[in-house]
Amino acid sequence: MIFFTKILSLITISIFFLGNVQAQIKTGAISGVVKTSDGKPATYVNITLKETKKTTQTNENGYYLINNVTFGTYTLKASAVGMVAKEQSISL
Repeated sequence: MIFFTKILSLITISIFFLGNVQAQIKTGAISGVVKTSDGKPATYVNITLKETKKTTQTNENGYYLINNVTFGTYTLKASAVGMVAKEQSISL
């Protein structure tokens, strides 16, 4: 398992690569922590991979996880009421 971390100004993204040997389809998981500008966990922020329409929400610790993402380039979007939406390009 290979682990890469990409640090954003607001979002920390961890990408885990998993290979499915039988089907030769490589998928991974994207996880991270969203924090406010003062360093506190940002709760209930919507996290979307725009090209796949996969969506999740951060928990009370600002943590999120999106599973079964195939290799490629995506736009990760973080949005919530009262927060300026942030987008970041990521590659698996």
